[in-house]
Amino acid sequence: MNKATLAEQAYQYIIEQIKYGKFKGGEKIDEAGIVEELGISRTPVREALLQLASDDVLVNVARKGFFVRNFGAREKLDACTVLGHLDALSAVAAAPFLGEEDFAELIRMTEEMDDFIEKHEFEKYSDTQEQFHLYYQKKCPNHPLLETIDYLINKYVISTFYIDAPMLYEHFSISNSDHKKMIAMMREKKLDELYDTVSKHWGYTIEE
Repeated sequence: MNKATLAEQAYQYIIEQIKYGKFKGGEKIDEAGIVEELGISRTPVREALLQLASDDVLVNVARKGFFVRNFGAREKLDACTVLGHLDALSAVAAAPFLGEEDFAELIRMTEEMDDFIEKHEFEKYSDTQEQFHLYYQKKCPNHPLLETIDYLINKYVISTFYIDAPMLYEHFSISNSDHKKMIAMMREKKLDELYDTVSKHWGYTIEE
């Protein structure tokens, strides 16, 4: 495995630890712990940390180390509002390119999410809902739009906003109902309704 791949592996590992709430906002990254956990040298881990700082996921404090960026409630809400409209644009652009096989796969994911909600499996739900949105986004022909969505999702690690939310799985249940509505609207080409549903899908009350 080459150095670039190792650095990418470290990058994704850190993102996942943030995503699942194992590295929390404001917390210092344990560089030595990552080296030990992944069984790789310090160099690719350092490269990953520098890239994450460049991507605004981490804060690099001179002589102190790397810290998970901590976002306030206002910034979280603003990020979700922007992402909602960008994702809505991608859904509308993707809809004409989706066929019955695509809809069947999207439906399968919503059924999996129902199961994960019932079992309170946060990580599996989080991963599957991410794959749900990525699935139709890949059909969107607007690449600058997708690059912007990807940048914002990585920077804010959106799933972390939900971890401590009151009535978490009730919120997920409502969210998955949105997913099912979105599939129906994409299938029926109800694009105005689709845009409205997706743009609102990302918003919720954030309590700190």
